[in-house]
Formats: sequence, C-alpha cells, structure tokens
Amino acid sequence: MKKILSVLMVLIFCVFVQQLHSDAASDIKEAVKLYSSGDYKAAAPLFEKVFSADKSDKNMQYNTACAWALAEDKDKAFAHLKDLADAGAVFLSMLINDKDFKSLRDDPRWEKIVNKVRENINKINLALPEKHLTKKIVALPAPKTDGNVSVEKTMQTRRSVRRYKNEALELSDISQLLWAAYGITKPNDTYAFLRGGLRTAPSAGGLYPLDIYLIVGNVNGLEAGIYKYKSSGHELLLLKSGDIRRELCNAASEQLMVENAPATIVYSAIFERTVSKYGHRGRERYVYMDLGHSAENVYLQAGALDIGTCAVAAFDDLKLKQVVGMTREEDPLYLMPIGKLRKKTD
Repeated sequence: MKKILSVLMVLIFCVFVQQLHSDAASDIKEAVKLYSSGDYKAAAPLFEKVFSADKSDKNMQYNTACAWALAEDKDKAFAHLKDLADAGAVFLSMLINDKDFKSLRDDPRWEKIVNKVRENINKINLALPEKHLTKKIVALPAPKTDGNVSVEKTMQTRRSVRRYKNEALELSDISQLLWAAYGITKPNDTYAFLRGGLRTAPSAGGLYPLDIYLIVGNVNGLEAGIYKYKSSGHELLLLKSGDIRRELCNAASEQLMVENAPATIVYSAIFERTVSKYGHRGRERYVYMDLGHSAENVYLQAGALDIGTCAVAAFDDLKLKQVVGMTREEDPLYLMPIGKLRKKTD
C-alpha cells in the first residue's frame, strides 16, 4: 500500500484524514483497520468508495488496486492499475516490489501494465535535455579557507534543521557552502577526468561523479531560478529563471521545509563516471560514499555559518529530474534545503 499505510507517511495521513468529510474519514479508518487485520474482501469496497468520492486521488486509487488484488478480484485490481498506467504513472519500482500484487503477476495483463509504465518512464526521460543551455554565468565570491569556528565545535553542534528564518541568504554564504560541497582545492588541468582538479570532498579514483544544483528562491544578489554549480571557476550557471520552490516541494513528498527554505542544494550523479572504472562496486558503493563525504561537508560548513540544513532523500525521482531539468544521464540523490537558523526566541 502507498502513503496511507506507510509508517513514514503517518503524519500526512493524519492531515489527510482531518481534511476529509467525517463520513469519508470514518470509511478510510475502517478500511485501513480491515486491511491491517487481513479482511481484504471487506476492506476493498471501502477503499473503492473513498476513491469514487475523489477520483483525482491517484494514491487512493493505487491503494484500492492493492486491496482488490488481495481480495482476489483481479479484474478490479487490473482495471485500476490500467487506469493509472494510461494516465502516465511511473511507479515501476513500487509496482514490481509491492507484495500486495503477488496474485497478479502470473496474469498476462501484468506484463502489459509493467510495459506501459516503462513506456511512461522512457517518454519522460526522452523529454529531458541531453545537455544544459546556460542563460547566464554568475561568479561567486572567493571562499574563505580559514574560519572562526573549529571543526570540533561544528561536529558537536551539528543537527538536521527543518525550520528556517524567513530571511534571505547572502551570496557569500552560498559561495561558502558550495565550495565546501565540491569546491576545487588543488587545480589540475592535466587529467580531464578530474574536471578542474582535486576537491574539498574525496572521491573514488578522483572521478567526481556528483553534479550539484542550487534552487534559489530568496538569496541576496541572485535572481530566483535553477543554477548548476561549476567547481572549476567556482561559479553558478543559470539554467532557468523563476522560483520553483513549490514544484520542488511537490516532488519531495510535500516536505514544506523545501518550499520554505531560501535555497536548496540538489545532488545528482552520473554513475557512468565511476562505474566505467569500478563496475558494480562503483554503482553500489563508491558513488554513495562520495555523496556522504560531500553532504557532511555541507552540514559542517552550514553549522559554522549559523545556517541550518537537512539531508532529504524522500522524493519522486522522475518528478525531481523534470523540475530541476537534469540531463537524461543523471540520477537524483539528495536535497539539502538551507536557511538561517531560527533561535528559540524567533
């Protein structure tokens, strides 16, 4: 089951229930109760009833398909799945791994649904750019390489922060954070794979598979828009103008800190940079290790600047790629909203 029955989405479910009409709220509570107890034949009609009241709710439709599959009514389950697939659903991983659909997988209709979802994904990927077109280049202020706060202090006080002051960030703060994430510390133009030189974060084989975007909503000295950080030259490439924080929040499962933060750092990776040398181990380990090194740098640098951030990995991959405008070969990995710390008195 998706969202409503997910432990990770309990808070969203509570808000959702509060907004429903009292009768619908009662139905969904009863449906979840019956589902949890294993009485799927009683739960499925209730899920159907709730979905019928709001057929725009695709999450509820997915849950309804799950319930009918478990109730062994394959026709109704497939009808909902086909409707979702025809509407452009891209839930391939969830579809394949959801145990609720075990009874459907031997049916010839199953492969048709899976193939349609794959087509939807391929269609989106083909619409993504092969490369970026830069509208403007913004030179960043030179980063500081010696601060007033010790590494030990920032490690002691580092926390994930989800609420920020309603204030603009400074361009100097952005410069420092991006440099900490992936800035050049030793220029080197001899080896092309270094793409500028050695950086603040270690990387397996010096291959640097990560790309970093900056989504700007409220930063002094920067217009709102989507930027890509270029380590060599320590500059920002403006890819698209306009405040997209609402769309970014939607792609990130409506985590409001993403919309409220003045800016968000977005990590992606081109796995082939590392996989070409290290194969399967590069894909399964090294790229994610690189991400951890860089993201921790951001945490520590943010702490030294009295700025809050939080690593976010809950998002719709394809939607995020579309919103940010990533290239086809990239995979999104992380969001890190950033904003000035709110004190207890704020």
